[in-house]
Amino acid sequence: DGFEKAIMMLASTSSDVSFAEIVQPEIVSQVGSPHAPVTVLLHACLPPHASKEGILRILAIIAQSLTSPSLDSQVARECIIPTFALLSHSERGIRERALGLLEQYPSVVKKEDKILSDICSKATDKSSPLRSMLVMDGANALPGLLSQIVLSSGVPSSSVVSLQKFLIESCQSCALNKNGCQASAVILSSMEKAGETAFPLSKRWEFAGKELFKAFLGMENDDDEEPTSLPSSLCRLRDVVISMMKGVLVNEAQGGDNDGLNIQISIGPSSTGRRMRSYSIGASEESFTTLEPYPEDMLQAILKALSSSKTSPLLLSKHVVQLVLVRNSWANGVFPKLS
Repeated sequence: DGFEKAIMMLASTSSDVSFAEIVQPEIVSQVGSPHAPVTVLLHACLPPHASKEGILRILAIIAQSLTSPSLDSQVARECIIPTFALLSHSERGIRERALGLLEQYPSVVKKEDKILSDICSKATDKSSPLRSMLVMDGANALPGLLSQIVLSSGVPSSSVVSLQKFLIESCQSCALNKNGCQASAVILSSMEKAGETAFPLSKRWEFAGKELFKAFLGMENDDDEEPTSLPSSLCRLRDVVISMMKGVLVNEAQGGDNDGLNIQISIGPSSTGRRMRSYSIGASEESFTTLEPYPEDMLQAILKALSSSKTSPLLLSKHVVQLVLVRNSWANGVFPKLS
């Protein structure tokens, strides 16, 4: 988005004086307005091209704005997914600032909004070894954090379901709102790595994937139009959602020190230039299974993608074939069982 790019460009100025006297006051004056809600500032920090200095400056402005009485629980709810996504950033200082924001969010949360307070407190628990892991290695530790939030000891099963639904639906709403694709893709991918116990594929599809795929179908161009260029963040989200349709269950969490992890993963380039995972059908039965029965709405989504226009800006039919239908996991684990 041009507005977010402009904010980041201004915040990345090499002149500390220009930032302090011109840029910062202007951004601060806009925070909370319809033109520059806090979420817009957060999303401005997520693109790969965003500079470290610009991100740190914007996060400092956000932290300052959280003391404003005009902010409420809804703002904190909308900020959860992009803030978690920043925990996977390669720069330690940025991950530390993101943790600082998560510590602040409860201050603007209503007392009755317990689920948000619980998520923030579990994410920032200083007694947990995961906090230091996040600081040292955010990308690899993020799936473990998400798993800890929903599966920490003493959490009743009803609360587990509520936490799963809240976080997954937050990914959906974040993506459907303007410019939230990057954050949603990061968190949905981390949920997959967290394993089937923490975030079941059926729930990720039901509470996010299904509606997001419908939105992708709605982006079709007219047949006489040329396909439009798309942001890499939208393409990444498309690939994450389509990969759900393979029906592969990751029964053991990925990342960390999981010595028992037997899933074989091959890595190769995707059409977006990013590197994509592919699960081998030869993985052990304990680690690798497929969704049974295969959901009817997943099958219908595949059929709709295959019948979609070849000039679709998202090229859904092409990517469903590449990421689902030609995979051994789907061809051998799912297709033979379809009625």
